[in-house]
Amino acid sequence: MAASKNYRNYQNSGRANGRYYNAGSVAYELQPEKIRRSKEEYIKESESVIEARVKTHQHEGRAFTHVQSITIAVCVIVLCAMSVWFVDEAVLLRESRRSAASLATGYQTLVHDNALTEDRIANSVDLAYIYEEATERLGMALPEKNQVVVYGKASSEYVEKNAEIPND
Repeated sequence: MAASKNYRNYQNSGRANGRYYNAGSVAYELQPEKIRRSKEEYIKESESVIEARVKTHQHEGRAFTHVQSITIAVCVIVLCAMSVWFVDEAVLLRESRRSAASLATGYQTLVHDNALTEDRIANSVDLAYIYEEATERLGMALPEKNQVVVYGKASSEYVEKNAEIPND
């Protein structure tokens, strides 16, 4: 009966016989009543805690300000130097890419022009015109079959003047 009475009181008001329940386990234990403070006491205590924290931080701040400022200054200088170097490298890379692109374009233009020139030269050779000039104007004639001697020479492609022709 006492457990149900305590449980009912717990359900209704959260207190039983002037004490708070600890609802962390099945067997309820009674805790002493919480101390109520006035608003002024709470504000005064929180102000003193804040002042103590501020004094602690001010003391720590004075002890490390010089070291921290030097560390921050060195970090800022290093970051600035690295950013300047990075920007410089990015500019150099961009310029080299542009020059490579222009060189590639120039190379493609030269290859195209070279191919056009080769085609023009190959098409400009008119064999009929050459034959006509050689036979009519210069008086040349094609050799007869018995005037042409074909032989192979293994040592070199060139034939020396007045050299012996093989009998094979």
